[in-house]
Amino acid sequence: MLLIFGANGGVGKAVFKNAAPDPGRNARWHGVQRVTRDLCELESEASVENFFDRLGDIDTAPAAPLYVLNATGVCVNGIARKYADDDLRKMVASNLEGSFRLAKHFHRVTKSRPGSSLLLLSSVVATTGVAGAAAYGMVKAGISGLVRSLSKEFSLHKLRVNCLELGYFDVGMIDKVPIDLSVCLKAEIPLGRWGTETELYEAVEFCLRCGYLTGSTVRVNGGLA
Repeated sequence: MLLIFGANGGVGKAVFKNAAPDPGRNARWHGVQRVTRDLCELESEASVENFFDRLGDIDTAPAAPLYVLNATGVCVNGIARKYADDDLRKMVASNLEGSFRLAKHFHRVTKSRPGSSLLLLSSVVATTGVAGAAAYGMVKAGISGLVRSLSKEFSLHKLRVNCLELGYFDVGMIDKVPIDLSVCLKAEIPLGRWGTETELYEAVEFCLRCGYLTGSTVRVNGGLA
């Protein structure tokens, strides 16, 4: 089963649409019997634990590998010296702590499902830096560090975990970028354009399915350094 967290908007919605073009039917994802999404509050330990406890209620193939994409998260931009402490806690809780909880309980229920794979999302901001996005860059960089250590733990049960570091795509948070900044950002991309929904989906599928990829941060950004 392919399970997408955060499939109601942005990146998650685009991936879900490409993996299961008709949400009303039981789709197949390259041999996977079901593509689905469900409600779960990753900022709550109890919510994540409860979700994975009842995973059997939605998974009709409990012995098969489970493929999970975490496309949740929030972005609150602002100059660091003016950044509100509440916004900082929100960023850490949603992006970093949420990813940790998801990984924790994913591992708990997939120990008997070798071949299962977890994909977390980072951002080009974590490596290139953008003024006004220090908090966002910090939490996204943390996800890369998280998967490196998790991969050592996961490998004991033949599980994989990776991080996809996304550049600028024509879905998701790009709609919130002011026009003048958007023009500047696009000019810096060697390929000279945003990535497409199809290219985003292809990158997600590769990271989830490649059996020899784990503990990696894969950069898909149109050539940005």
